Amino acid sequence: MARTKQTGRRTAREVLPPLPCLSNYAEEDWFEEDSEKKAYSERLSRMHIVSPRYVGDGAIPEDKYPEFWRLVDVQGLRQFLLQREGYYPRFVAAAFASVVVDDNLGDEGLGSFFFWVSFMGRTFKFPLARIAEAWGLRNEGTTFRGGSNPHSEWNEFKKMDDARALCLDPASSRKYHVSRMTTTHRLLLYVISCILMPRKSNHGSATEEDLILLWAMINEKQINWPYLMAHKLVEYSHGKVNSALGLPHLWGKVFPLIPLDVSQEEFVASKPEFAITSKNINQMRRDLANPDGAEEDVPERNVHPRTDVGSFSQAPRETGKSSQGQPNFMEMMLKSFEALQARVDEGFDDGPD
Repeated sequence: MARTKQTGRRTAREVLPPLPCLSNYAEEDWFEEDSEKKAYSERLSRMHIVSPRYVGDGAIPEDKYPEFWRLVDVQGLRQFLLQREGYYPRFVAAAFASVVVDDNLGDEGLGSFFFWVSFMGRTFKFPLARIAEAWGLRNEGTTFRGGSNPHSEWNEFKKMDDARALCLDPASSRKYHVSRMTTTHRLLLYVISCILMPRKSNHGSATEEDLILLWAMINEKQINWPYLMAHKLVEYSHGKVNSALGLPHLWGKVFPLIPLDVSQEEFVASKPEFAITSKNINQMRRDLANPDGAEEDVPERNVHPRTDVGSFSQAPRETGKSSQGQPNFMEMMLKSFEALQARVDEGFDDGPD
């Protein structure tokens, strides 16, 4: 069971006046508990905030990637992936200092779940249905708290038969190269690691959590996304995701529920660089085809899965550097051609997505 916050303070079930603008108060006065003050001042206020990403116009055209958008729509995620959102940096870090979930839900969403956040000595408590509505996500589907140790039906994935069917190559402990996946699967992984469960780096390999989510999506198993994201916020607050704070825009949707006056607070508006564009997609293909940083650029059509999903091979690692430390372009071209030919010889084809 998730950590439960014990408090005798009033909650959002009562009708309370709006909080005053917190910018008029010293940061140490925002918190009532010493642990929250310490977490904010020593860690959270200094952590990197992962800017909210979104799928830019035309980046993943529906006529070219229909199966990707069909699976996205099965989960009810299209609007979430397209939304352009900003965030309040100081208040995001402050909210992470006090976030708690009180989780008594079963695998199919039966039971109770509450989301807590505290400011100025007042604790605000919301049921899952309310934050799901605020976040624009479906409050339905199988519950999954994230991490690499799922429970109940998610353990089906742990048999690894499904992982082998995804054409994975072990990269390191609990991570996998995904260069031989179909384009649809790689696009889904990309939005999982950049938008849905964002992290600061390492988008070129998949974690077990990524693969569990991908496995659920391609098998059309509805995930309760607000439940998962609420748990992920607690995980971020504990510094367990690449030492970064993700999903900052979700707090902007919670603040009006408190309500919290942010009229005088710094706001980071959505910027063009937050968008996933066709350039990002092309870079994603290169990164996934060469997860170890090889210089070669393998064409998209040559990194599709082989028909033999039971055997794995690593992508060649080449640096493309001459003995003097400068790029040798003829050598790079030759090695790229040799690597491409090796992939063809090993059985890569231009199969369907």
